[in-house]
Amino acid sequence: MAEFLIPIQLMSSMAHLVGGDSGPLSPWTSLEAADLSEAEVQRALTESQLSRDGNILEEEVKRVVERLMNPTRYVRLRLQTGPVLFDYVVYFPSDGGSPVCLSAKDEGFLVRDPAPIEDILYLVSQHLGRSDLKSSPLDVEVSPSASLTLLALTDLFRQEMLLAASKLAQQEVKPYTPEQIVEAAGASDHSQRLVTAARHYLSTQDTLTGDQVHSALAELQEKSLVESGKDGWELVGDGRSLAGHFPLIGQFLRLDAWQLEEKQAAHGTILALQAGLHDNLYLDREEEQVILKAVSSNFLYELTEELIGRTDVAAGARNPGAENSVGPDEDPLLPPQSK
Repeated sequence: MAEFLIPIQLMSSMAHLVGGDSGPLSPWTSLEAADLSEAEVQRALTESQLSRDGNILEEEVKRVVERLMNPTRYVRLRLQTGPVLFDYVVYFPSDGGSPVCLSAKDEGFLVRDPAPIEDILYLVSQHLGRSDLKSSPLDVEVSPSASLTLLALTDLFRQEMLLAASKLAQQEVKPYTPEQIVEAAGASDHSQRLVTAARHYLSTQDTLTGDQVHSALAELQEKSLVESGKDGWELVGDGRSLAGHFPLIGQFLRLDAWQLEEKQAAHGTILALQAGLHDNLYLDREEEQVILKAVSSNFLYELTEELIGRTDVAAGARNPGAENSVGPDEDPLLPPQSK
């Protein structure tokens, strides 16, 4: 097993040191070159024990760097629990051999070949749990504006639920006006807002207009997720069942997968939020639609295992509930403390 730490300022120098060009999915091409002189590079290589004389990489280091020159795909896994972020990138080299893992540390990137797949899966299982049960039957495809509207309504419901619980009182379910929903959909970012997670996932900070919310509510009503009354709108059916089991978000799981297809990088993303062992909300994209689905914790574990645990699974090749998912990349929702 090869294991070594690359200082962040040396990442973009790796491909040059072994000679040759790196491919579009290589970690050596993903960072801008540091402004280092040749002497500074040589000194950093020697101090980090990646090279004996500052010019030639250690044989073990050189072998792994070469394997990462042209990976055919990679998966980035981010699991956030409270303020702690676990962040792993698993690369699948073109030689068909074992995957290689990079994980961010304060001082650089820890490289491990082969990737500790079993350890990563164990971490996921211990944090998310493994159960086949789920607390809600929610499973819908809606427009992006409808997804934000539904989650804004859900956030309003959750706030009332938590307020009642803090007073040891029975929650009074009440309707919300379109104006209140617009305000909730555009509320400032907070790690406990479902709409914040959705906005980051959809890569939008645009505020929904009143017209958009009215159209979205009609769409959601057709799917029996909301209903209107003289005083406003409220969650019903599967929409209510999810909200009632989601008082607080405990953990976030994000999986980003890239694959080389005809020399172009194809990208897919899923996001999952967990409130409890049986309370998991899964977000995915299907063309112009957003998938909102309550899933089991075992579903999330098996999806993770499928993506990082088998070398023959392409990005989006197995994505239960959706195929060919696409989505943006952005920073995690909370300030990270990498492990």
